[in-house]
Amino acid sequence: MSKKHKIFWIVVVLVGMIGLGKWIFDAGEISASDVLPAPLAFQSPIGNPELTLEKSVNDEAPKPGDLVSYELAYDNIVPGSKGFNLRLYDFLPAGVEYAGASPPPTSITDGILFFTAEDTDAASVIIQARVREGFTELNNRALVLADGVEPVTTSLSIPVTPLIDRLELTVDGYTAVLTESEVVHRISCENTGESTLKQVILVNFLPDEVTVQEMAPTPDQDDFPMGQWNIGTLAPGETWESVITSTSPSSPTVLYNRAMAFSAQTGMTQTIYATHVVTEGAILQIDKRGPKTVNVGDTLRYRLHYWNIGNITATNVLVTDTFPANITVVDYEPGTVTIDATRGIWEIGAIGPETTGQVVITATVGVPGDRTLLNVAQIGGVGSWADEDELKTEVQPLAIYLPLVTRNF
Repeated sequence: MSKKHKIFWIVVVLVGMIGLGKWIFDAGEISASDVLPAPLAFQSPIGNPELTLEKSVNDEAPKPGDLVSYELAYDNIVPGSKGFNLRLYDFLPAGVEYAGASPPPTSITDGILFFTAEDTDAASVIIQARVREGFTELNNRALVLADGVEPVTTSLSIPVTPLIDRLELTVDGYTAVLTESEVVHRISCENTGESTLKQVILVNFLPDEVTVQEMAPTPDQDDFPMGQWNIGTLAPGETWESVITSTSPSSPTVLYNRAMAFSAQTGMTQTIYATHVVTEGAILQIDKRGPKTVNVGDTLRYRLHYWNIGNITATNVLVTDTFPANITVVDYEPGTVTIDATRGIWEIGAIGPETTGQVVITATVGVPGDRTLLNVAQIGGVGSWADEDELKTEVQPLAIYLPLVTRNF
């Protein structure tokens, strides 16, 4: 055998060994499929398909806590062509929490939603996500591709509307009291904003002239005339109240009760309430009661309790109740009243010291849901100290249940 022939057969053997080794490696127990998902079977496109991808959202300025719906719509815009093994990726922003999709994704990994389809026929995907707190912008990106077709990307950026932080402080009490009699102050903090308020603190300064009987709840810091309550958190719509009972001085004067409140998100709000201390007089009081929440169509009943804490009879007393819009009064007592759609006026006449009475109003609720009904009651007489009280009633939103319709992707 010549030298050339030997070299030839050596090359043949080497090539065979390499092929055999590759076959053994490919047939071994470890392969790429053990660590990666099995790829879709490759199919060549028909013609020259060209993909488009559009992204839209149902709310272009959502607030934290809102549920937004993204829609991804793709299409092949070249007639007669067709692509296969379509893959759609949606990269959710860090500022949202995934809530669902129709159709469901094939997989979800670290906020990346992966959808598959057999071909490039036009279709869309709806993705729902809840907006998180602490983000000012949501930047959502998406990618679509198919076998042998150039990938297409799109993005959508929308601002996040910040929640309104608002803390409302109210001090209420007697407009006038007799000397050496009971004085009551009600101090309330209400979260009238849209986000939960944290580290809420209320500070109240009582008049120096009073003698404290009780403060409920007990303040966290009590150093007369100052009392401080560490309220903590207040959810939207939540109200915290303190009732302070004291005794008025023995001489006529004006008592000024001062209060201030603040939270981690809001600045300081403050208010002042004046109570006149007198030796004699007709001092009228009114207290309005009713439900805190109602539903559309419910029967709503208000009770207006009134009395005279003075030492002189009040004369020509009128009780006036201003009705919220979209309620219909269907009954009331007593019957002597001047009434229309906006208010009712009851002629009570004379009210002696320590005399009490009440007005009852029955109505139906027609106001749309998710609203607040504000009802204001007033009492007054000739030469008397007047008073008023208000009541807020929340109308619950209607719960609407719609069927969820999905289709195969």
